[in-house]
Amino acid sequence: MNPIGWVQGLEGTTLTAVICALMFIEEAGVPLPFAPGDLVLAIGGIAIAGGRVSAALFVGAVSVAILSGAIFGREIFALLGWDRLMRVARPLHARVPLERASGLLQRGGWRAVFTARLIPGLRVHTTQVAGVSRMPRLTFVTGLLPATAVYIGAFVGLGAAFGRPILTLIHEAEHQVLIAIGLVVALVIAFLLTRAPVRRALASLEAAGWTGPLRFNLDSVGLVLILASLGLNFAGHAIVVTFHLPLFLDSIGTVLAGLVAGPWVGGSVGFISNLVSSNTIDPVSAPYGIVSFAVGFAAGLSRYLNWHKRVSGWIALWLVCSVISAVVSTPLNFLMSGGKSNVGFGDAIYVALNGAHLPRIVAAFIGEAVVDLPDKLITVVAALLIAQGLPEPKATSVPAGLDLGEAFTFVVRSPGWWRKLLAAGICLLFIWLVVPYLMLVGYIIQIARHVRAGGRGLPPWDRLGPNIRDGFKVVVVIFTWWIPSALLSIPAAIVEAATSEGSKTALGGSVAAGAGLLAAVGSVWGVAVLLIEAAILSQYLENGFWAALNVRAVIRRLRVNLGLSIVVGVLVVVLSSIGIIGVAALVVGVLITYPYASFIGAYLVGQYARLTDRTQRSILRRAFDLGITHFDLANNYGPPYGSAEENFGRILKSDLAGHRDELVISSKAGYDMWPGPYGIWGSRKYLLASLDQSLRRMGLEYVDIFYSHRFDPQTPLEETMGALDTAVRQGKALYVGISSYSAQRTKEAAAILRRLGTPLLIHQPSYSMLNRWIEPELLDVLGQEGIGCIVFSPLAQGLLTDRYLRGVPADSRASQAGSFSKDMLTDETLGKVRALNQLAQRRGQTLAQMALAWTLRDPRVTSALVGASSVAQLEQNIAALDKLAFAPEELSEIDRYATDSGINLWAESSLN
Repeated sequence: MNPIGWVQGLEGTTLTAVICALMFIEEAGVPLPFAPGDLVLAIGGIAIAGGRVSAALFVGAVSVAILSGAIFGREIFALLGWDRLMRVARPLHARVPLERASGLLQRGGWRAVFTARLIPGLRVHTTQVAGVSRMPRLTFVTGLLPATAVYIGAFVGLGAAFGRPILTLIHEAEHQVLIAIGLVVALVIAFLLTRAPVRRALASLEAAGWTGPLRFNLDSVGLVLILASLGLNFAGHAIVVTFHLPLFLDSIGTVLAGLVAGPWVGGSVGFISNLVSSNTIDPVSAPYGIVSFAVGFAAGLSRYLNWHKRVSGWIALWLVCSVISAVVSTPLNFLMSGGKSNVGFGDAIYVALNGAHLPRIVAAFIGEAVVDLPDKLITVVAALLIAQGLPEPKATSVPAGLDLGEAFTFVVRSPGWWRKLLAAGICLLFIWLVVPYLMLVGYIIQIARHVRAGGRGLPPWDRLGPNIRDGFKVVVVIFTWWIPSALLSIPAAIVEAATSEGSKTALGGSVAAGAGLLAAVGSVWGVAVLLIEAAILSQYLENGFWAALNVRAVIRRLRVNLGLSIVVGVLVVVLSSIGIIGVAALVVGVLITYPYASFIGAYLVGQYARLTDRTQRSILRRAFDLGITHFDLANNYGPPYGSAEENFGRILKSDLAGHRDELVISSKAGYDMWPGPYGIWGSRKYLLASLDQSLRRMGLEYVDIFYSHRFDPQTPLEETMGALDTAVRQGKALYVGISSYSAQRTKEAAAILRRLGTPLLIHQPSYSMLNRWIEPELLDVLGQEGIGCIVFSPLAQGLLTDRYLRGVPADSRASQAGSFSKDMLTDETLGKVRALNQLAQRRGQTLAQMALAWTLRDPRVTSALVGASSVAQLEQNIAALDKLAFAPEELSEIDRYATDSGINLWAESSLN
């Protein structure tokens, strides 16, 4: 009996029934070896490609099986309970993924279900956690439906896309089935034997500070290291070509960069090397960029394990790089050159083994491995020896953090995301009309601008005119940057045309060589533009069209954190490629994958712009030069939460570290900070944990002032004040304060802290001409108790500036979704603002300057907090100190218009 014939005989209903049964069992929560769901769906796709299964029948049946199995599993685990589930999970090593799924589902809502089920390894665990947590059925099913559609589409589409070549390989290997089965068994045994060591290695990586593949902090690296690494890659390859060696030697610099700068920089250097090679000396090297990336990433991980410090580590790194290179290169060899590695020695072995009737895939792998083993031995030894001789790298800036998990999922976590994605797909469908394309490019820029400003989701499609203008300007900018590449390729094109006419001799060999060199330089320039696109667009976001064409400014931004620039550049290129190709294009199609990948790229550009902007640094440096020493922060300032403290900490370390004793730095806790338990309000656990996190984000040992950000009606005031007292006694805060407490609660808090021996230093309430709630009682209490008063929002969220004198601008805070809305800007309120502006003009001040001076007129007000988005705005605000005095008649006229206007966003806290 022919086993392959029997397997191929499974078709139609039988094969569909088998796959549906497996999917139902797995979705119901029954543990199956190696979680076969992904594999069997891909097999179904292969069967569809081979014409053995009806696509409609298969997709429909599998959908029913998955949905019914998941719903059934949820009901079963709802009866089981969390404790019993964990007892079952421990021997199956499923505790960690269950806890991870639980953390994701705590965010609530169907989007959490959708996101969790698409994360590798969490699909079935999401169902289990939804059951034991008694998640509402409708919520679970609402997230289950779209996740199932994407899941089936991805893996069935993947199987269908590669089905025909796989079936061809199977047909060619029919007489070698026993060898193929032996290979599968060997792989399974290898998996089982290496599972425990791999787990131990991952635990060691985490203990050494590795935060996972999707979340990382990048130190800035020297330009010399990057250029030297790229040069080593090209030099090694040149030696091989010159002396006809049976090696590659094109990854010494890649491994070196990984050892010195970490996995992401190492992988990116490898990818760039292949990208440049494909545009100069080796046209087929671009697909092998994934091999170089994997090798560089592995070398970077070895740094966390200190492999470079011991001989056994050198051997381990050699073997890991060799295996990675052979495993990843083999399928690429089949796609590019029929299984050959294009190295004579390896190809000869491949041909000999293939002629001996060894399965082609095995022969190709061995042919690749016999080259990779000596090649990676030389590569690793050379890179390690060079690394040993290098001095310890000195960080030129504070590490920049990036969360790719956030980037890849922020689209589906946005309200109405599918409508926005559909709109982008429609624009792409009508790209030939030009205007829709410009609209799409403009919307991508809008996303980047939104993320740069701290946004955490997709913005609305409500700026069609500005988006078209943005799209046109960006297209012109990128085209302008590409002009040198086009110009440099012209001589080569002329020579090529002449060659086709038989005129090469007339032109001379040197002319042809020179033209070829210029063309190569032009190609490299084009690659460079792709890689620095994030920096170019960041310049556009900050200062517009001409800033994006400012070469010196772009270079300065790249050098803010060169490691981050390289990694983001590579990610943007990869995402562009994925979007154009269209993952699982058979089902989803490029109309979805291109916008989705572009949105992720826009997110990365926005984050890159935020992390490399020098505006914050310039503002802080100028403020210090002007005598401002108090910098006020909070755990939830951002967005995203914590980002303000991270940015301040980065600038503090790079620019103001030597002046720490001259600064007053404050932070607060009380509003929502994290989605899990104890992440809000005023419990002792939350306040002290939040303070520790704030200190880590800012790189400080202590803050000068630590505040309770708001009164907590659910926690005894004694507990909240006791936590503040503990912070002082632990040396993590010098003074304590409160914010937005009512007069009565302020007296109570002051009395409690007095008994504890830690005086209440400061109160921070909101106060402005249009928000005067502190005047009736609170100021008197502060005066009686000897408590200082630092007022915040003295410009009433920007209302007391010239921003709203002629209405509500489209890019203003009031026009954006948030707590400060257009509804607060009544005609009456805007009328008051205009009247106050006229008085300010008579005083020779701007409205903002008069508003700031007015808040400081009362001696009980210690100072005022004010933000700035530019150095010019900062200097203009500080100029308010030049004229603080008010005539009695001026104060009387101000009182006519400066009345409470319903804009106190923090009133709830002060009413308790």
